[in-house]
Amino acid sequence: MWTGSVISDELTARVDGLKQHVEKSLAALFRARCPSANRAEINRAAATSVQLVKSFLRIAVTGTPKQQREGSAELKTVLFMYLAPVLGE
Repeated sequence: MWTGSVISDELTARVDGLKQHVEKSLAALFRARCPSANRAEINRAAATSVQLVKSFLRIAVTGTPKQQREGSAELKTVLFMYLAPVLGE
């Protein structure tokens, strides 16, 4: 979660649990949108989507308003381009 940070085992477990919950929820949404998609591919797409969002969080939190807007637009573009073939769009 935080590179170089020392965090408790309990916090690590809770963060991992939250990440898994979000991935499962995304996978369920993706399956509802595209029921014929391969389950393994959907699960991988959900996990990758979570990692993509995490990678853009720093800009969303610490960037200038302009960087935040640009980062948000970039994230939307990246997610759309990545998910379109997976979800058959």
